Amino acid sequence: MSLVDPDRGADDFGEVQRAVGHVAEYCVATECALQRCAWYQTQLERCASLARGLLHQHQLETLFTDLEMRVLPLLAAAMEHRGISVDCNKLKSMEGILMKRMREIEMRCHKAAGRTFQIKSSLQVRNILYDELKLDTKSNIKIRETVSKGAKSTSETMLRSLIDVHPLPKLILEYRQLHKAHATFVSGIMSCVRNDVVKPTWSRHTIYTLCTEHQQPVLNFRSVYVARAGWSLLAADFQHVECRVFAHAARDTGLARALTSPDLFRVLAAQWCVNAARSPAPTCSGLQKAQQAVSREERERTKRIVYASLYGAGVRTLGDILDVGYDQALAERSRPSKVSEGTWWRGASSTKGGYTRAAGARDTSPTSVAEIAPPGATRSGRLSTSWCKII
Repeated sequence: MSLVDPDRGADDFGEVQRAVGHVAEYCVATECALQRCAWYQTQLERCASLARGLLHQHQLETLFTDLEMRVLPLLAAAMEHRGISVDCNKLKSMEGILMKRMREIEMRCHKAAGRTFQIKSSLQVRNILYDELKLDTKSNIKIRETVSKGAKSTSETMLRSLIDVHPLPKLILEYRQLHKAHATFVSGIMSCVRNDVVKPTWSRHTIYTLCTEHQQPVLNFRSVYVARAGWSLLAADFQHVECRVFAHAARDTGLARALTSPDLFRVLAAQWCVNAARSPAPTCSGLQKAQQAVSREERERTKRIVYASLYGAGVRTLGDILDVGYDQALAERSRPSKVSEGTWWRGASSTKGGYTRAAGARDTSPTSVAEIAPPGATRSGRLSTSWCKII
């Protein structure tokens, strides 16, 4: 039923009956297993008939037969039932390396700050950086305030702006990366491993990205996953999947050419800077280099812009990535695309009755993607718009 209404899927048979509008004419009050099985079989057949009618009504039969039913055996049988083998020894080795590095960075943070403090505490980090060391005041750098509490932000963007002022911000950023890797990709996976196998729950209709994702645990650190005897594991990353589909859907020849390079983001960094040289917007003025001269930081910023645009980032998020104000970020986002004809920031959707229609004829309601406050609903609308031609 998630095809008909992706915002309200059915997790059990009772929800399926409600979704298709089926009400049983009678119930079976018996302990006989055969009679109960026959009754459930009858209800299942009636629900299947109603579901087929809904698929026909929404023009989803082709999507169901050609895509959903081909993917389902792979995800349900192979991934969820059998699971994926894990090299626990390598995983534990990674944990040891991360923990050792975290302790080293923690000691360096305490030395740079002149005292011990909880690096994971935003409050303590804020007090040290802005109240004790006064890094923003001494360097005359304006620190944005958090939306919820109105306090000076300790976000990655703000800490990066202070890297040249004091060694502590860079150390804190490195510690955060290590801690996230350990908590999410190491200990999070180890807690779900049983008999050297992890069995994730797969969702084919995740609301926020509208693509296949896995939940609990998050799978990363690809080298720890090993194929069963006689089988191989295929790794497909962002560049080789979404970007290629996006370039095809948007008919962007510039992006298609960039994808032929071994490093997409390095090519885009150099190409975007050439375009920026012809534009009054100074956001990429520091990246006017040949591909070989593009630094790691410049490539990373380009990669973040790509991710942000594909996943529906707003003007403020773009401003944080480019380290510019709201007005300048708005002007940059409104400019013609840096790759051919507006690929990244162009809406690729058509709406009917408040729904976003995907290339596979699947409708998604932007307002019900996340039943939260208006700012969240606006973001969900951008997400569904960004992905409508990819699914």
